[in-house]
Amino acid sequence: MRAIVCLGLASVLAIGCTDLECDPEAMEVDGMCICRTGFMLVGDRCVSETDTGMNDAGPDTGEVDAGTDAPMACGGACMGATPHCDTDADTCVACLDDSHCDETAPVCGAGGVCGPCTGPADCSEYPDAPVCGDSGAADGTCVACAGDADCTDADAGKCDTGTNTCVPCDDSDQCTEDGAGVCDMSGASGVCVECTIETEETACGDFSCNPATNECTETERTMTPRCGACVADSECVADHFCVPMNFAAAPHGSYCLLPVPGGACPQGFRVVLEDRTSASGNLGSYCGIDEVNVTCEAVRALGVDCSESACPTGGRCETEAGLGTFCTYSCGSFINCPAGAPTDTCEGGYCGS
Repeated sequence: MRAIVCLGLASVLAIGCTDLECDPEAMEVDGMCICRTGFMLVGDRCVSETDTGMNDAGPDTGEVDAGTDAPMACGGACMGATPHCDTDADTCVACLDDSHCDETAPVCGAGGVCGPCTGPADCSEYPDAPVCGDSGAADGTCVACAGDADCTDADAGKCDTGTNTCVPCDDSDQCTEDGAGVCDMSGASGVCVECTIETEETACGDFSCNPATNECTETERTMTPRCGACVADSECVADHFCVPMNFAAAPHGSYCLLPVPGGACPQGFRVVLEDRTSASGNLGSYCGIDEVNVTCEAVRALGVDCSESACPTGGRCETEAGLGTFCTYSCGSFINCPAGAPTDTCEGGYCGS
């Protein structure tokens, strides 16, 4: 690359150097032209260092890269609202392709002008605004949503058509995703979920809704017996609730228990568990078991043959005349053992002894 000889401020050489491009304070160094501040020498011309015209490969970077720059069209003058140079027309324009536009006018049209979208394909490059609006202020612009069906996040299932943004649901009709067709408004804002306690019959059929996850389970309602494991109150037999329990001072899941009745709790469930909140939020006292030494699994395994397999946690395997080898549990008193022979005794420290 060679410098340009400049003979005077009014001179214009055949090779393209003009007095406007030369630095009048230092225009000759050994007879060679020096481009003025803010310009650089490209080929036979002094051009702006911030020129946004086109080179052979695309938009110019303002660098001289080993001769790849084509002669600068538009004289390096493109900026502001028309920062790109249409080299065919030698005219500064707003855009040369869609990437030069934004979501408010995403399509680069005739004359290098950004214009409205006509369909979702025009908005595909905007992940936060993938929908082409078709009404009101959003008409022709890329927006987050035009209707509820465009809002697929569980915590933003409703389309606010005033702002064309997705916001929390306030009605189940706004929850359009499969497996999340119910608006749960129990929290600070609405969330689209599979089911709630109130909607489990319609959302889950014969099965329960887990209130901790708002998902349908594979457990039928009203079928889990006393001391059976559960996640929802509706799973328990009549008049029972799904209550959190402990074992050896540590949480040990939830089980179906009877609230303390007007009279005494049933034999085998005489330990009163106070101030327990069930899965659906029912606070009360329940007829339970000795949580320090026994689990519901051990209670339900009472009498099961353990000659070839271990008893559940909290249980013990004992051999008793007339009963054989069976699972049982520590009792302290016969009232901690369920009514009915032969396991309703506690003479040896475990039910059935």
